Amino acid sequence: MNETNQPNKAKKKTMITIAVLAVVVIIAILVIVFVNKKTDEVTPEAQPGDQTPVVSEEGEGMTEGEGEIEGENLEGGGEVPEVLKDAREIAPGTNLVTKDNIVVTDAGEPVKMNIDPASHEAPKESQDLAEEDVPDDEFTVKLNSSTSGFSPNTFTVSTGQLVNLVLTSTDDYVHIIKFEDENLFGALLGVAGGETKMKSWNAPTTPGEYRFFCSVPGHERRGEVGVMVVE
Repeated sequence: MNETNQPNKAKKKTMITIAVLAVVVIIAILVIVFVNKKTDEVTPEAQPGDQTPVVSEEGEGMTEGEGEIEGENLEGGGEVPEVLKDAREIAPGTNLVTKDNIVVTDAGEPVKMNIDPASHEAPKESQDLAEEDVPDDEFTVKLNSSTSGFSPNTFTVSTGQLVNLVLTSTDDYVHIIKFEDENLFGALLGVAGGETKMKSWNAPTTPGEYRFFCSVPGHERRGEVGVMVVE
């Protein structure tokens, strides 16, 4: 072999290697640029009003802006109505009663009786009461209801007085006490078999006899009726 050609061949081989490495580097750079471009297209820019998770002082996660809204609501809620400051709850789930024995809503307004019983302005029905949760005072009226009727089926209250009406189903059936007078629609109270529930409200200011009955179909006809006497 001609020794003069050996250096030329080695030089040519080195140049080819350098060229290959240069091509590889260029390809790598192009791949990196392409990937970065795609990432920028996929990741949206933050928009005004986006809610960014932050951590409160207590360490609880919340959404940025959420704390300020809740704080404004708390600060802007105003003071507790004066009538509620000394108000009491007679039984779990019922309305508060003021020191003057007026049944009021959560806003401190007297409950309404000539209204849909499901309204937030109507007296609230208690949860199923245990015996120890049932009040035993001069304002409490306890009625049992069964297929035999209401017991007692007559009770007397004073005009405007506080009435804690307690209804117990002493059998396995649903019973619903309802007054005929539309001004007492809010007093509607229902119990399932074996349940005891209560509603607190104020008696009418007009003396008279106010008939009530069980509004479950067929129950009135078989004798589940009674009278509240207001005097």
